[in-house]
Amino acid sequence: MNNDTTLDNATILTDRIYAVYPELKVAQVERAPEGQNNTVLIVNDNLIFRFPRYDEGIDDLVRELRVLRALQGRAPIPIPDPIYATLSPRVVGQVFVGYERLPGVPLSQIPAAALKEDEDIRPLALQLGAFLAALHDVPLASVGINDVSEATIYHRWDDISRRIASQLFPLMRPDARQQVRDHFERFLSDPGTHMLRPTLTHGDFGDSNILYDPVTRRVTGVI
Repeated sequence: MNNDTTLDNATILTDRIYAVYPELKVAQVERAPEGQNNTVLIVNDNLIFRFPRYDEGIDDLVRELRVLRALQGRAPIPIPDPIYATLSPRVVGQVFVGYERLPGVPLSQIPAAALKEDEDIRPLALQLGAFLAALHDVPLASVGINDVSEATIYHRWDDISRRIASQLFPLMRPDARQQVRDHFERFLSDPGTHMLRPTLTHGDFGDSNILYDPVTRRVTGVI
């Protein structure tokens, strides 16, 4: 069966959910707007099911599940709790994860003019800062990461700077090249760069993945 056809067919994906979780009563299924990496179904208006669209997305989902499970009970802001998940067989259209829909709307939908400095922005920043502190405090070994060191981080950024120089510099203005070169030289020559502590990072911590309640003026979830 063609994977693209499978991922475009909500009925086939719903049947896959049924096959793994026959006890789940499905009364309504809605396909969410197309995601870049996942096909998303909204089931019974309160459950989110994500099907990775690519093989690389399956690998990402495996890592994500480990992190989500390690963060349960640690995060001061609600995060998805993967109560439904299947990773076998590792085939696009077969692998999925499901969790209860978190309340709130994406912060990206809130006009900046509607947020006041002391009443909204400061409490929001405190909430998000506490979330990031909790995320960064998760032991890497608890999510199966044992091979990252300070040297690994330094060499990763050094490699990025070299690839930018070889691949992007020929396409950039001279002044832009110099700005980027100066930026990386300052960063890589800073003694503190060699002492960076490896931590988990969100990877896409933008306002579209931060849920907000405009009535209570609180962050209600991070996805």
